[in-house]
Amino acid sequence: MNEKTLRVLEYQKIINLLADHTVSNLGREIVLKLKPSNNVYEIKEWLQETSEAVEILLKKGSIPFEGIYDIRMPLKKAEVGSIIENSELLKISSTLAGVRKLKAFMKEEKNDNLYPIIEDLVSLLVELKDIEHSINNVVISEEEISDRASHDLYSIRKKIRDKHAKIREKMNNMITSVSYQKYLQEQIITIRGDRYVLPVKQEFRSSIPGIVHDQSSSGATLYIEPMSIVEMNNDLKQLKLKETNEISRILLLLSEMISEKSQEIRTNLEILTTLDFIFAKAKLSL
Repeated sequence: MNEKTLRVLEYQKIINLLADHTVSNLGREIVLKLKPSNNVYEIKEWLQETSEAVEILLKKGSIPFEGIYDIRMPLKKAEVGSIIENSELLKISSTLAGVRKLKAFMKEEKNDNLYPIIEDLVSLLVELKDIEHSINNVVISEEEISDRASHDLYSIRKKIRDKHAKIREKMNNMITSVSYQKYLQEQIITIRGDRYVLPVKQEFRSSIPGIVHDQSSSGATLYIEPMSIVEMNNDLKQLKLKETNEISRILLLLSEMISEKSQEIRTNLEILTTLDFIFAKAKLSL
């Protein structure tokens, strides 16, 4: 069928209507690439799968396609040995949860092979609960890794909290000391470049031994790290470096788990995409 005929038939308008019924971007991609077929066997199969999906929708009203993402890029990263980021891991976990929910949904519907095409597709989906649970036990949000992600991480973070508390206690003693108050612009503790500092009046620079990390725009205030806490700040910096390294190690382990099952995950994604497309046809049919 040539392009002129498709324009006359307003084929693209139909395609756009169909695309609006997809749930995932991947399902939408299939729709936007769709061209009419003149293969009678292919056409019959397309019609049958649409009819099966219509029957399921009429019986149940909806199908669980929420939380399916395009995870091709993070899978590729895992396959080449790169670390997958928090946000990408959450999308992989969500997509794997989608596999599990869809299989459970179709188990409820299974009845004398009423939906052979759709049931065959769903039967090919592989549940990967170990990966799904491992991600959920490690990743809290796009920015946060759980303290319980590993014993070492829990231990490091406890030491970080303890070190913060000791530094603040020492500095609180300074700012509440009568001998220090006249040197300070304000009785507050602040941070510059991940180092705890005090806001010292410029004219008293020499009265508080320490390292100047910053100054106010007017130059009236210097942000000084007192020498008495330099070593404590250094310890804190080392602990944070250990925390970063441990998080990288944990994420690398997760990425390696995903790499080992990347083909199964890719197949799952292809099947979910196909089912999204089939049910979009059913929604448009209705």
